[in-house]
Amino acid sequence: MFQSTVSRVRFALSALGFVVLSASLFNWIQALPTALQQYTWVDAGTSDASALDTAEIWQVPGSCARPYFIRAALRSKAKLKAYYDLAPEPVRARLNRSSGIPRSAAPKSWYRLVKDQPNNPSADNGDPDMEYSALLHVQYAEWYANVFKLEIEATRWQQRLTEVSDQRLTLSESARNSFGASSVPNAGALGITAGFDTQVLATLGLSGFPKDEEQSLKTDCVNVSLVKKILASPSYLGELLRWPVEQTAAFVLASELILLGIFLVPLTLWIGTGDAQLAAQHVRETINGMAATVRSFDWKKRVRQAAARLRVIRASARAILVELGARLKPVVEDQIVRFLRWVVLPGIALGATLWRRCAALLCRHVGFQNTGHGLDLVARILRQAGADRTA
Repeated sequence: MFQSTVSRVRFALSALGFVVLSASLFNWIQALPTALQQYTWVDAGTSDASALDTAEIWQVPGSCARPYFIRAALRSKAKLKAYYDLAPEPVRARLNRSSGIPRSAAPKSWYRLVKDQPNNPSADNGDPDMEYSALLHVQYAEWYANVFKLEIEATRWQQRLTEVSDQRLTLSESARNSFGASSVPNAGALGITAGFDTQVLATLGLSGFPKDEEQSLKTDCVNVSLVKKILASPSYLGELLRWPVEQTAAFVLASELILLGIFLVPLTLWIGTGDAQLAAQHVRETINGMAATVRSFDWKKRVRQAAARLRVIRASARAILVELGARLKPVVEDQIVRFLRWVVLPGIALGATLWRRCAALLCRHVGFQNTGHGLDLVARILRQAGADRTA
């Protein structure tokens, strides 16, 4: 009787400790997402969670945008060549004379006054050729200035072509709203959107194209995906070490109750007798008894007993199913007979009656003879319809 009471007390203490521990763990799990405040960006179309913020991801593959830059570079070079072909005769003669100058060094003598160059030995000698070149620069200054601009444009497009790569840009909703607020108040929503898209394309390095080509580039190469910021689910297993620290009081109380339930008898012996050796001997005897129970446990016998019980359960279930089928079989057969008697057979008889009456009507009005061929029926009906139209 005394041992039974002690066992109940130990079980109650251990159970109370596990209840407190479970409540502490549940409270920690509920408070963890709010405490960590971890956020993540997910695709707006794949998540139903409430969005804390939204953003757009603009992606441009370099392989898709490169043909547009190639065409722009070729177009700038063709424009420069066409402008050279329209050069005035004196300038063209001067350029043909200076054809031996490398192309990289040629623009310096085309749009700068050579006479004003420092460290020029021919500047003090009054070289007539240099003076004539300077005269051409002054006389055709507009042509030289346009050449200079076209050369810079062709060089810039060539450099941009070599730097083409994949681009990615994330724009929050607040950035779009701030752009709309800073725009002209009387501008329409379409104009604001177009201006914002133009600014984004410029940020991605896709500006400078004609309007139609820029629109085509945006349609073909720019991929815009909508994402939203949501509260991320924390990794509870990775954050489990935070539980004893954040729930210290409940964790310590639960641990004390569990340990007290386990070591109640040794603690009682130690406190009652003051002999620590007696308490330690009791713990050793308990551990040895548990080890002997584990070693003497016949796993094979338990498996055989479980398999035998499973076979008995299967046999009982099969017998129940067989008996149920035997009881339901007459009922099912009776329902099938009734269905055949009241549905199928009357339907067949009704169909045969309708067929006979239709054949009689056709024989009376069309002269149809029932030969068993459906094509003969169709042919005769069409023939009779044609005769009626002719009459």
